Amino acid sequence: MRWEDIIGHQREIEMLRNAVANQRLPSAYLFTGPEGVGRGEVARALAKAVSCPEGGGRGDFCDACSVCRRIDSGNFPEVIFYRPEEGTIKIEKIRELSKFLYFHPGEGTRRVIVIDGAEKLTPQAANSLLKILEEPPGGAIFILIAPGPEGLLPTIVSRCQRVLFSPLNGETVAAYLVAKLGITPPEAGAIAAAAQGSMARALAITPESRQGLRELALRVWSDPDLEARWGEEVMSTDRAELLEELEFFRGLFRDLMVWKLSSGGETQAGGLINPDLEDLLTRERERSWEDISRRLETLESTISLVRANANPRLAADQLLLGNG
Repeated sequence: MRWEDIIGHQREIEMLRNAVANQRLPSAYLFTGPEGVGRGEVARALAKAVSCPEGGGRGDFCDACSVCRRIDSGNFPEVIFYRPEEGTIKIEKIRELSKFLYFHPGEGTRRVIVIDGAEKLTPQAANSLLKILEEPPGGAIFILIAPGPEGLLPTIVSRCQRVLFSPLNGETVAAYLVAKLGITPPEAGAIAAAAQGSMARALAITPESRQGLRELALRVWSDPDLEARWGEEVMSTDRAELLEELEFFRGLFRDLMVWKLSSGGETQAGGLINPDLEDLLTRERERSWEDISRRLETLESTISLVRANANPRLAADQLLLGNG
């Protein structure tokens, strides 16, 4: 993937390219923003721009040479990607990294270390990383990827140059879906709205999956008794599917809240996450503010549990208890 193949974030990309071209790279970056908006793609592209022998010192890379191909396959020794294992990044990984950095690069002159999910560093691992960042090895560039500075040591954040990645524009996402998947503009627009600026989420949504979630909501909301125990009898026990369902319902209840706040209760489809589900939302618009708020709070806490690698069954139980 070349720089120009990355969707959005043109200002951030230009800043990074200039930093490479002018040899003014800091020792550490912190890439923040929502999941699925392209932080990882930009980090990989920056690693290529630093490492590619064909880049010509212009902040560019060829994406075809041996170095670029090996970075993509994870086989270039001077570019290292760390991601959480079993929900955390443990101190052993950072200790291994510290020992590795003592040695000079075997290829090229720079190393790039990408820590994707830096907020999952254990306290011990975070403190170990801090020691490295306090006296960074020459030629090493760290890229930390996290939703935000929260969950990171303030002393780590202070040693990083922060790059904020905003959600992608809905029209940009929709246009890409039409071109990439060949779906209709109305379908693409509904999926883009539901994805809330995340291209990864948009690509995971299909018209068929939207219909399946719609049917799930109809099933839950058509039976008050079932809704009271939906965490136990309706929600998936597969982590990825459960998260998709939880985020879908969060979007629906958020849309209901928007309608409650809108003037005279009129529909404001442009501000809805699910503009294609107005008929379903109309049925539920009479819910009380207290009910909507309580369910949103429960969904938020359950989503946090699932993202923190909680057992899906326990997360579903949390949802059940919160709806009691």
